[in-house]
Formats: sequence, structure tokens, C-alpha cells
Amino acid sequence: MIFDRIENLPNYKGIHANLDKAIAFLMQTDLSSLPVGRTRIDGEQVYMQVSDAYTKKIAQGQYEYHRQYMDLQIGIEGQERIFLGGEVTAQIQEYRQDIGLVQCLSVAECTLKRGYFALYRAGEYHMPGIAPDGSDSKAVRKAVIKIAGQVAL
Repeated sequence: MIFDRIENLPNYKGIHANLDKAIAFLMQTDLSSLPVGRTRIDGEQVYMQVSDAYTKKIAQGQYEYHRQYMDLQIGIEGQERIFLGGEVTAQIQEYRQDIGLVQCLSVAECTLKRGYFALYRAGEYHMPGIAPDGSDSKAVRKAVIKIAGQVAL
């Protein structure tokens, strides 16, 4: 996981060609002006999904993982906690269509909000959409850029 301010994204150029495409797109795009839905950046190699959602309590969350794509998650409105998982304790949903669900031990967390991003490598377990203060659900808008490939860290 990489968690940083959006203005620092150019510092990560050069570690993967598809990540570079996502960074170039983000540096010239006002995310708040994009409609909810899918935006193609480079076909199926790099694309973005803007969504409106509601946060949930941690007990309702699930760790997900992907094998084909990295997730570059960017806060647009509201706040959510995202947990990074470690050791898997149970498989919840078998892997299919580039998503699997597991139970695992939490090893880190970040609060995603406007001006910040979190990059999850393919295979990294992450639980997005958790209320930042343990409260009832709050509205959030975020962008998730799906980036084909893998970054070796």
C-alpha cells in the first residue's frame, strides 16, 4: 500500500507504465467534475470508476483482493477508513472476475479524503468504505482507477 497526498503522485512515476498513465490523467483532470460511472483512460489497461457510496461499520466490512489490477483509490468527497490486511484467516468468496473476499488480520489503516490517494497492489487485501469515526453511514464519493499489472515494491 502507498498512502499519500494527491499532489505527490508524480513522485511515483516510473515504477509501472500503466501507473504512469493514471498519474498523467489525474494531474490534468478535475475529479469533482467527472460524472458517476466509468471513464476509460487506456481501454482495459487503465480505467476509472467514480462512485457514490455510504460508509459502514467495521463489522460490516470485508477484505477484498484483485489479481489483475491494482487499485488507485482517490477521495473526492467525505471520508472513509481503508484497512490493509495481512494474514488470511478464512476465504469468504472464491476469487472470480478479479475480486475475492477474505477475512484477515488488519495490519494498517488510512483515512481517505479529498486530496489523498491510496494505491493497493494486486494481491493486497484491503477493506474500503469504513466509517472514519465508527458512526453510522456517511456519504462518500471516490474514484477508483483500475490499473492492469503489478508494482514491485
